Amino acid sequence: MPGEKASERCVFEFLGADGKISFNMLALPFVTFEKWSFLGKTGHFFGLMGGLGVFVNYFVTTFRGSQLQLQPKPLQRLCFCLVGFGYSSAYLINLIFYGEKGVSSVGAMLGCVLGYWVWRLLTKTPKPAAYFDCVWFGVPFGLALGRVGCTFVHDHKGIPTEFFLGVAYPEGVRHNLGLYEAFYLILVAGVFLYTARCSSKRPTAEPYYYFKLFFLFYAPFRFLIDFLRSPVGEGGDLRHWGLTFAQYFCIATFVAVMGSFCRRSSAA
Repeated sequence: MPGEKASERCVFEFLGADGKISFNMLALPFVTFEKWSFLGKTGHFFGLMGGLGVFVNYFVTTFRGSQLQLQPKPLQRLCFCLVGFGYSSAYLINLIFYGEKGVSSVGAMLGCVLGYWVWRLLTKTPKPAAYFDCVWFGVPFGLALGRVGCTFVHDHKGIPTEFFLGVAYPEGVRHNLGLYEAFYLILVAGVFLYTARCSSKRPTAEPYYYFKLFFLFYAPFRFLIDFLRSPVGEGGDLRHWGLTFAQYFCIATFVAVMGSFCRRSSAA
């Protein structure tokens, strides 16, 4: 409950208000890593995990590209283009729709889509969808690491809860949405690996298959967990007509993906 001390919330309660024996759920400990230090150098933990996530995304992309026999140079150029457009858009979207400096994950995704079309128009690479889909295959792996950073800097604190994965914040047990998303993205990455293993080592016949599969999983999940965010007055994200920008983004992407799958199935 709000106002409870974390130490009080994280112990068993043997006598409830109704006089019966009851047990409160244990909460996860409140652990925070704001900065790192190595060989006299310091930096922000979130920046470290974000950078590591980009590296892992790139590593998975290049490994997948070699499996699919894609040309390495166009793939590398696409990766650099997406990183530039993604980070720029992440900053702008966060500033415009969340009213603060920082980076927005859905803003980065929008920037990546824009960067892809710029790369596509400038390079005229054959079968561009296969290259973009190869990059997106690595997104859940890299984004999961980014969310680990969010977890320990507590960027996405939620409302009070009794859920067993709640975190014992100093003001009481609350959801940590970064933690939930990190776990979920690891599952999505596992699904990607499984589908890749089941398919032959060639680009899938479905254009933008992993791009669409990602949002088929991610959009409903992100839309729902954003309802667990703290109110604006408690440091939560800005709402626009009751929803966050990410929720509107999830609605749009999910409808677009489902429409694409339906059109393809009806044409088959």
